[in-house]
Amino acid sequence: MSTTEEHDYVSGVFIHLLQPIANLCDCMLQLGCGEPNEVQTSPMENGYAISIIALAAFLLEGACGRARFVSGLDQKRCSAADTLRHFGGNDLADKVEEIFVVRDAIAHAHLWKAKILWTEKDLRFAEPPVRLPSYGDKKFHRIVDLNSRTTRQLD
Repeated sequence: MSTTEEHDYVSGVFIHLLQPIANLCDCMLQLGCGEPNEVQTSPMENGYAISIIALAAFLLEGACGRARFVSGLDQKRCSAADTLRHFGGNDLADKVEEIFVVRDAIAHAHLWKAKILWTEKDLRFAEPPVRLPSYGDKKFHRIVDLNSRTTRQLD
């Protein structure tokens, strides 16, 4: 005779992103693409990098959602960075917030416009690129250095 026990179950698919992220990292590292030029990375490397960033953001969002639920904070929806700040991880939260700014730029296909030059060695900007005005929010403007087009902490 078998017995049936009832248990609480809360789904969490984010954990299943770890292996795909690791596999993508391995594949990207095996490419040996070298240094990017001033304008872009190689298309192959860039494809892997943006996939890794997007999946890492999904993983962080899911893990923070689980942490909010387990700790009883799930009544209030907040960002992954705010969740980490709630638990005292301010330095990590600032870095995670930068990951989400990059994820947003990828997901919303932020567009930049520039004149470029083909030189003997590589591709260069003829003039500094300009982000089109309808892209980016307050968080983007706070976190991205528009002159270098990089985030302030993680570059």
